[in-house]
Amino acid sequence: MFNAITNASVQLVNRYLPSPFVFSIILTLIAFVVGLAVTGQDMIAMAGHWGNGLWSLHSFAMQMALILVTGYAFASAPFIQRLLDNIASRIHSPSTAIIVSTLVGLVGSWINWGFGLIIGAIFAKSLAKKSR
Repeated sequence: MFNAITNASVQLVNRYLPSPFVFSIILTLIAFVVGLAVTGQDMIAMAGHWGNGLWSLHSFAMQMALILVTGYAFASAPFIQRLLDNIASRIHSPSTAIIVSTLVGLVGSWINWGFGLIIGAIFAKSLAKKSR
């Protein structure tokens, strides 16, 4: 029964929900039209603002990607993996697993937020392998 509900939901979403690219085009056009109406600038100037704004985000996006990649590299180091496996092998109840995985993510986030995101997920995966 659960599979039937899930399959029906997936078919409904696949049929009627447009792709994220369509949403981004629609939102871009809305922002363009509102920008034309509010600022009183012409279409060429508005297109220039969009182009300059988009590429200024490129360096920020690359910095965020670098933080996550280095966080993953650090969290995947053999020493950290052994430490996480050692901690996970000592946990025997689901409530303890929730508390400890939260604390591991918290400590990782104190070191670096990208490291905290990744180490929390890796530790949860390690816990899932070790416990029922």
